[in-house]
Amino acid sequence: MNGVAIIKVNDIDVGAMPEEQYQSIVRAVKKGWRNWILFAFSLFRYVFKIANVFLNYFIKTIAVLVVFFLISSALSPENVTAFISSLNIATPADITAVLRDVSYLSLQISVLSFSVKCFFLRDSKFTYVSPFENAINNKIRAVMEVPANGYVTITIENRGEVADVR
Repeated sequence: MNGVAIIKVNDIDVGAMPEEQYQSIVRAVKKGWRNWILFAFSLFRYVFKIANVFLNYFIKTIAVLVVFFLISSALSPENVTAFISSLNIATPADITAVLRDVSYLSLQISVLSFSVKCFFLRDSKFTYVSPFENAINNKIRAVMEVPANGYVTITIENRGEVADVR
C-alpha cells in the first residue's frame, strides 16, 4: 500500500494523500456504531421506497382495470348485464378464481411497468446513498480543508497507474 489517493470535489482536483491515511479514515468511519445505525435506517428507507412505488403501481393497475371495465360497460351494456347474471349463478370458487386472475394480471402488469421504470428509464428516485460514503467524504473534506460540498471522487494511483476509483 504505497499508493496515493487523489481527491477531487466536483471534478476539481483538491489534493492528494497517502493511501495509508485514506485507508485509516475508511477504517475509522466503519468502526463507528452510529454509521451502522444510519446504514440500517438508510437501507430500510430504500427498501420501503421501492416497496411503496411498487404498491402504488399495483393499485394504479387495479384502478386502470376498473376504468376499462367501466368504459366497456358504457360501450356495450348488454355484456355487463350478461357478466352480472353470470356472477349470480357462479359459485364462490369461480368468483374467487376470477378475482385471483385479475389480481395476478395486475401484479404482472405492475412488475412489468416497475421494471421498465427502474431499469430502462433509470429513475433517480431509487439512488442509494451510503452513510459510510457521506461520513468518509466529510472526513476527507475536513482533513483536506475543502469548504465546498459536492461529489467527491477518490482515485488511488499506485506507481503511476490507476488502481481504484471511488
